Amino acid sequence: MTLPSTLPNDVPATTVLKVKGASHSRTSFLLHLRPKYYPSLSIYCRATWLLGFFSVFFFVLESITGLILMVYYVPTPGEAYSSIGRLITEIPFGWLIRDLHRLGGEAMIVVVTLHLLRVYIAGAYQQQRRMTWVTGIGLWLLTLALAFSGYLLPWDQLAYWAVTIGTSIADTIPFIGQTLTTILRGGSSFGAEGLLRFYLLHIIALPTIFLLLLAIHYYRVIRLHGISFVQGPGSDDRTSCDAKNLERQTFFPQIPLAELFLSLVCLIFLTVVATWFYNAPLQHHADPLHTPGQTKAPWFFLWLQGALKLGDSFVIGICLPLTGLLLFTLFPYFPSNTAKQFNPFYRKIIFVICSMTLIGLTVLGLPRFGVTLNPAAVILLSFMPEESTSRFHAIGFDNLPQGIYSTNQSYAELPSQLQTLLNDFSVALRELPDTAIDGNIQGILMIEDWQADLKRITLRIHRQAGPNLNTPTSLEKQLYLHRKQPRISPTETSSHER
Repeated sequence: MTLPSTLPNDVPATTVLKVKGASHSRTSFLLHLRPKYYPSLSIYCRATWLLGFFSVFFFVLESITGLILMVYYVPTPGEAYSSIGRLITEIPFGWLIRDLHRLGGEAMIVVVTLHLLRVYIAGAYQQQRRMTWVTGIGLWLLTLALAFSGYLLPWDQLAYWAVTIGTSIADTIPFIGQTLTTILRGGSSFGAEGLLRFYLLHIIALPTIFLLLLAIHYYRVIRLHGISFVQGPGSDDRTSCDAKNLERQTFFPQIPLAELFLSLVCLIFLTVVATWFYNAPLQHHADPLHTPGQTKAPWFFLWLQGALKLGDSFVIGICLPLTGLLLFTLFPYFPSNTAKQFNPFYRKIIFVICSMTLIGLTVLGLPRFGVTLNPAAVILLSFMPEESTSRFHAIGFDNLPQGIYSTNQSYAELPSQLQTLLNDFSVALRELPDTAIDGNIQGILMIEDWQADLKRITLRIHRQAGPNLNTPTSLEKQLYLHRKQPRISPTETSSHER
């Protein structure tokens, strides 16, 4: 009699099947990577929402696109940025490969996180699934580590300072903090050694550990205990089924064809998004001597940046997250009241509290919270962001005629989009606190034909001398716009007062 290779819940994994007089152990991993039969319930979308499949899909996508990027990437401070620039401007479809790699990495973080939360909410971490839960936590951490290590590789301004500030948290650890930070950066600050270390972590060390953990995780799910079936609201999450009566599905050809179809649909969807709706950022070349006005962590670590605004970096940034992670990892091993520990109501209460806390900290981590900037500088940054494209790029090269324009005048002959920008600039200046005092603030826009097919755009806020100001002051910001707008942001000069 042949039984399904993947059995749910607590069916012993060492069951020996008699086939033609020979004994074959069901625990063979190398010879039986995929079972011959699956319980039909396990392949339904609602069983796991396919989150495990898509987690592996995105890892494979990242591996393939990453191997292509490695052909053109040069891991040195002098060549890293320019090699990315050549990839996205000179190599056919190089920009698409890079966008897919960045988009896939961010999607992988979301999917792996949702997969982990589904397992938690379903209570699928009990008994022999406890070690599977621990390996799942490890895979989630490695996903974040892969994203963080890859964040530095373009060697642009935003990534350089985000990773610099992120690694500085380790410096707060007593006794070993400074040594650990030096090991991560390859010195007191990021340079050639630090970039190479992050590159090797990203392409060798972390993927190797990820594959090992994934093999253990997959083996336990597919060979030892199967998935956790949730039959409906109020039911016991640890549902057991009689293996003999379990409806089953053969692996070939239905399941491979379904997985291939899902992979193609997902790849087409990602390609459409990367082509028309998504652009992997590449900002200014990293400058260790200039800190951007609004440095921020990657979106998946904004919660940590928000938490650091509340107190001591060591306590808030290291102790509390590590304590929470340890409790979350060892939750199935707690010798507490089993009914309370595994009760869906208690799990959902904990989930809601943790989710609201992380959302609040993420919002607090945004640059506009907890940072006091010159109001005039904030206006200039809103029209000419340091690390993203501006409204001038949306207007376009041909709709920016050369000239000097003031917010105190109207220009009927200007293109409508440029006239709208000037009006918005004028409205923003009238809302400045200084305007209410003496009303002598003027906005100036200068557009110059700097070189062939290159314009220099200067946005200036000028305050004349008055009752509350002895000498005039000026704050300005510049950017250069090429006729053929590249997919990377143009070079901008930093704001300065004079």
